[in-house]
Amino acid sequence: MKRVTPLLLFLLLGLFSLPKVTFAAVSCPSGNMTCKELDYNGGCDSPCVRALVTQGAGLSSATCACKIALEEGSIKEGGVCQTDGDCVSSAPNCWGGANSSPTCHTMTHTEAIADANSDVSTESSPLGHDCGETELDTAIGCIPISSSSDLIGFVLKWAIGIGGGIAFLLIVYSGFIILTSQGDPKRLQAGQELLSSALMGLILLIFSVFILRIIGIDILSIPGLSQ
Repeated sequence: MKRVTPLLLFLLLGLFSLPKVTFAAVSCPSGNMTCKELDYNGGCDSPCVRALVTQGAGLSSATCACKIALEEGSIKEGGVCQTDGDCVSSAPNCWGGANSSPTCHTMTHTEAIADANSDVSTESSPLGHDCGETELDTAIGCIPISSSSDLIGFVLKWAIGIGGGIAFLLIVYSGFIILTSQGDPKRLQAGQELLSSALMGLILLIFSVFILRIIGIDILSIPGLSQ
């Protein structure tokens, strides 16, 4: 035990007396290397600064290099920069896209992404309709879905249009029956009855909105129709 103790003390003393391993700063200027490698090697030697060469993306790492510091505020929009301080006041943001060199921009990276997303979201509809945020874009137009009254109005408009088209076809068909009756009283009477029914239906469709307003709103006060 007495022999072991001096040996342990000797080893501990040897460990504390080992010289520390230090890395010399990267020479100025330097070639491109990964940013982690540059930082691990002690950064850049004066008067160079750590400059981002290409932005990393996916599995590829960002590359950096030691470069002479640019004159503050000397790089215009679109010019290659190293830090935000290199850019002019009108384009004060220095950043780059995936695997590209950083350049000066008027907007920050976050603002540019948000602006691009807003442009995509406001693109015109492939169906050619300019629908609002509370409308559903369909082949028959923009269907309002924000309130029940707007939806009912849209449905009624289409129902009246379809009903009017059917009434017109029935009028044409009844006229064809009358013209081709050739004096047959039954066929003539059927054509006249069909014509009168089609005309009555068309008149009812024309005045249906006024009837709905009088009965549904003024008399019965149905909720949703008065909005």
